Amino acid sequence: MIAETSAAISTQPCVFDDIKNKNCNIAIWRRQLSFDADILLINNPKSFRTIVRFDKCRSLLQSAVVQAGYIEGAALTNLINDISDLCKIFQPFACTQEIELRLEVIDGDACRKFHSDFVTLGLISTYSGPGTQWLDSGDDQAGEEIEPNSIHEMAPGEVGLFKGRLATNDPVIHRSPPIKGTGKKRLVLVLNPYEGTDY
Repeated sequence: MIAETSAAISTQPCVFDDIKNKNCNIAIWRRQLSFDADILLINNPKSFRTIVRFDKCRSLLQSAVVQAGYIEGAALTNLINDISDLCKIFQPFACTQEIELRLEVIDGDACRKFHSDFVTLGLISTYSGPGTQWLDSGDDQAGEEIEPNSIHEMAPGEVGLFKGRLATNDPVIHRSPPIKGTGKKRLVLVLNPYEGTDY
């Protein structure tokens, strides 16, 4: 699946196995959500971050999303189910019993500069709004003067499994797309292995 790019892309979740290839630093599951996630932002919920065991993910989410201000309903149930499923998919790659789970509501230019993360592997998916942007290996990089044609962008619903700086000398370079002043909002899930360091 890897051809002249550092990315493996497929409509099947088995694409994540390609992350084990040394030439691959991001594997993208190209999928569409089965529910309208935009409605989840109507009540202006808050971002939250927590540490969770894989086997406790669903029960923790059910309380965390209510505390964060999400309105209960079909869309929220679908969100909880989807995040729980992604936690199960992420578990074999995380190599830890716990993960850091972040569900972020973004309306500004958070992490607008291209960068790599200080993790082994991470999983990211945007439920609403513009998706995460990334660069191929060799499009170097961690600055702002990047040729627009070199910038790739994940679509809402797509899931990316990426290598960070703790896994390789060639981590994926990515950023949150600049949206300040556009009136747009993003709802983004990030999963990282929890190594026992407080945040």
